[in-house]
Amino acid sequence: MNDATELMNLMLEECKISDRRDYDIDSASEEYLRHFDEYSLINLIHDNFHCRTITDAQKIIIGQPWYRIYTTNYDNVIEICCNNIGKKYTNKVISEKVEPPSLEVTQIVHVYGHVTSLSPEAFKSQFLLTESQRDASPFLRGGHWFNRFNDDILSADNVYFIGFSLRDVDIRRLLGSLPPLCFKKIFFIESDNMTGPVQNRLARFGNISKIGTDGFAKLLGQIQLKRSYDGSIECPSDLKELRFDVKDKAEISAVDIDRLLVGGLLKADKLSRNDIDGGVGSYTIARAKEKLSRACNFSDTAPVVIHSSVGNGKTIFIWQIAFAHALGGFRIFELLGEPEDVSNIISFINNSTDNYLIIAEDISRYNRIISQILDLSKKNIRLITSARSSLFETSRHVIDERLGKRRFVEIDLNLVSNSEIINIVKYLEVNGLLGSKAELTSDGKKKFIENECKGQMRDVVLSLYEGGALHDRVENYLNGLRNIPKDIFDLTVLGALLTVAGFSRFSKLHVATELSNFSGSYERIRDAYAVGNLQDIIRIEAGEILFGSPALAQFVLSNSVGIETTLDVAKRALRYISDYLYDDTDFDALTRGLLKFSVYSKIFGNNRYIENHMDKFYDECRELKVATKDPLFLVQRSIANMTGKRFDIASKFVETAYGMAKRRPNYNTYQIETHEAKLLLSISLEFGFSDNLSREKRAMSLLTSVLRRRNDDLYHPLSTMRLFAEISNKWGGGAARDQRVAFRSILMDAVGVLASVPSHIKQRFSNLRYVEATLNRAAKQ
Repeated sequence: MNDATELMNLMLEECKISDRRDYDIDSASEEYLRHFDEYSLINLIHDNFHCRTITDAQKIIIGQPWYRIYTTNYDNVIEICCNNIGKKYTNKVISEKVEPPSLEVTQIVHVYGHVTSLSPEAFKSQFLLTESQRDASPFLRGGHWFNRFNDDILSADNVYFIGFSLRDVDIRRLLGSLPPLCFKKIFFIESDNMTGPVQNRLARFGNISKIGTDGFAKLLGQIQLKRSYDGSIECPSDLKELRFDVKDKAEISAVDIDRLLVGGLLKADKLSRNDIDGGVGSYTIARAKEKLSRACNFSDTAPVVIHSSVGNGKTIFIWQIAFAHALGGFRIFELLGEPEDVSNIISFINNSTDNYLIIAEDISRYNRIISQILDLSKKNIRLITSARSSLFETSRHVIDERLGKRRFVEIDLNLVSNSEIINIVKYLEVNGLLGSKAELTSDGKKKFIENECKGQMRDVVLSLYEGGALHDRVENYLNGLRNIPKDIFDLTVLGALLTVAGFSRFSKLHVATELSNFSGSYERIRDAYAVGNLQDIIRIEAGEILFGSPALAQFVLSNSVGIETTLDVAKRALRYISDYLYDDTDFDALTRGLLKFSVYSKIFGNNRYIENHMDKFYDECRELKVATKDPLFLVQRSIANMTGKRFDIASKFVETAYGMAKRRPNYNTYQIETHEAKLLLSISLEFGFSDNLSREKRAMSLLTSVLRRRNDDLYHPLSTMRLFAEISNKWGGGAARDQRVAFRSILMDAVGVLASVPSHIKQRFSNLRYVEATLNRAAKQ
């Protein structure tokens, strides 16, 4: 079997090229294809890259219980070893779907293709030998396997590179984006004659062991590597134990409060009984005792789900609950992610005899592990998770699926009690954070929190950025952001957008850098953040471009970045997904999220300036794959035009959305129908009743149809009902008697539809009773 250098020389020899300076395997392959066809190259590779003999060292190394082996070699050495020693394995190339290996079966992933799968078709789609093929590599472009490789490195206990070549630019680039914590567990197995420059470059990414393959095999012969499913009681790498210093009161400085409210940096050692009792001088703001007692009911083993809008304190409340459990003698563990093979985590939890609290923040990040933990039915295990309230309102089935359709304890942090408002005021007063609001009376401060901030923590914190004691500190961060290089600034903008939009799972450095087209290294980002003093607000040390505080991320976008740059960064990410990740269903939600009008209107508000930018944004996105195939893209364009009161254009987009939906079999048009109903009622709210009330009747028919055939994602159709009452209040008094009578009939139909909504659905929509009462009053008037 020839090696890569010998194959390169053989190809150049057949091309009659004697001067072989500056050639490598890629360029030699391109040259060969200029002289010969693909069949000739395939035959050449077959003749030279089939393994005939293997060494004892190779048998020992391959024979270990590896979970997955990635190889950039084209040959079949690993497969021959497996067959020779009776080891079970499966083969994958990176054009195939990502799947976990079966129990006790090692998966072999050929990054640049596999000699045994060569055919003209496979050569074009799977084999990455020529320069043009490598440039189009789905691995290099951040495809499914690129992301899986990164996740494997993050979750593995140890990672070994045998004979790693710095010419493997795909992998070298990924190594450069990993956080430093990964380098401690990366080992390069090299020969003792490696050159100094190569050694220096490799040392940036991990530990170098100059023992060669024979030495590595000898070492492996002395220690047996463990598979993750072996029932080991060691804490798995994807499960982190949190330790709390249980105390009545902690010493809290102004810097601690500053870092918490500005950077979102919560320190476990600063929590005390004060934080759950609401005592003076607490580190965090105490929630209502009723909420805490429901979450800490140790006799109830049902999972606890905490939800709120983005930035309204889910994480802080979870840590308060964790501290309360620590007081109760529980060990606290945090799920850091969901690996493909979850058996080591399940085994660890199942073997536990202590009382455990498992924290799984953001339920949408997990597909199956939460239900598998609950399936254990262990009375000493409690699980707490969180979700955005929008997930409860529009996709309740996601919550049910993740929890295995079990009963759970729901805690809504958006509903703020009077005691919580008092706690917020007390906290702001004690820490001197009120700024100009300090001159208000006690009652005035309560009204400020309750009315202006609606009791929502993100709005409270935003108000402190605007005019409170945190204003100068935030300005320093904004100045630091303005001075970082443009490509890092754009990457940071994407991180802020992902934070605000609730897509933190896509903030991993290797994903975010691809989406923003950033080609630099981790070190360069870290150094730029250090110069701008930004490392306290962005989780770069954890390998994420994620803001610790969603409120700060929103403030950065609205006050320093602006809508034009934000939309430009979003377009770049959307184009990348469209070009390279369109078939990856993991990115579907991100695509829809980055195209939502409501994401940007919440950040920048609703005005003509914003609407014009959004119109241009959608116009420039219309060539994306999602725009040409998904009717919901046109719905978003219609929403933008409806908000700008360009009703004719908005109506045309709705009509086209219906037409596009007809081309898709079994497509459910409920979102188009809901939006059309809102559009029709918005026109009536602007211009008054239509002739014969045809517009209003059509809207009622659409909403009735949606509500009767769906039991999920009903937040928007239920909320749209209130527009009937607004139309009545604005135009009912001046309408003719026959119009009033006819419209009253529509109002009564709306009341009847709401009354028929099942009680379990009504419980999920906190504003439903308000809408019902509003419609009843309008009908009586």
